[in-house]
Amino acid sequence: MKTKIYSTLAAAAVLLVAQSHQAYADINKSYSFEGADWQSPDWTMAGINYTANFANDSGETGIGFVAKRLRLTGNAQTQAGDAWLNTAKVIPADDWTWGMRGQNTFVGGSGHYADETSMIMQTAGTSASVGTGGFTGSGLGTYVAIVLNDYSNLPNNLVEVHTSSGGLIGSFSVGSDLDRNDYFNVTATYTASSNNLHVDFKSDAGSDHAQDFTVNLATLFGGSGSATLGFGGSNGADGNDHDIMNTQINAVPEPTSMALIGLGLLGGGIMAIRRRRK
Repeated sequence: MKTKIYSTLAAAAVLLVAQSHQAYADINKSYSFEGADWQSPDWTMAGINYTANFANDSGETGIGFVAKRLRLTGNAQTQAGDAWLNTAKVIPADDWTWGMRGQNTFVGGSGHYADETSMIMQTAGTSASVGTGGFTGSGLGTYVAIVLNDYSNLPNNLVEVHTSSGGLIGSFSVGSDLDRNDYFNVTATYTASSNNLHVDFKSDAGSDHAQDFTVNLATLFGGSGSATLGFGGSNGADGNDHDIMNTQINAVPEPTSMALIGLGLLGGGIMAIRRRRK
């Protein structure tokens, strides 16, 4: 009888760990908005004066041009568009890698460019919006954001990291690589053990920029707190198409909290059996 109880408790502990692992593993996602995932129902669209949408725009240009894309803003002033993943939440305090491929274009000509495209993890949910006129974080709850800043009145485009507790954490210049209609790739990698956020920017025009930032996401999001993941685009005095071509996020499962619960259950059962024997 005692052996059977031990076996049952051990199985329960293993099941809890396995279920936790599965929940974390569900964060791994990949979407091609220029291909099979155009019009995917996994994304909830929001915005101000504009609603993000799946566009099929043959009027765009660029190296390796593809018409289909997820469009955040639509080439007009004072717009904000947002697209949020609605099938799974992420655990920002775990190790993760998030990549995206995008394009900024001003259809009306040269010399005027939009404000910002943002990669965001936030707690306000799928109805949140980044707001118009540039990234402020208002209405996003607790958040961490990688902001691609292409203000036309700046000498250099910037990649910035913002958090709800610290505001602007830091930035690095990418020259004019957000202003030339070129496709670009951004990859962010978070290492929880060192609180390090590595952001890499590459343009199809050939440039490559990267920088490390120190951000404690466990403190920011309260340990294993979850967040909604998605994109925001914002136009102020200038107007631009902010487009996302594809995105990938891969989280490393670290179900330590559920493992501890499972072990606690096993240990508690063993203690109960010992008390009965006495």
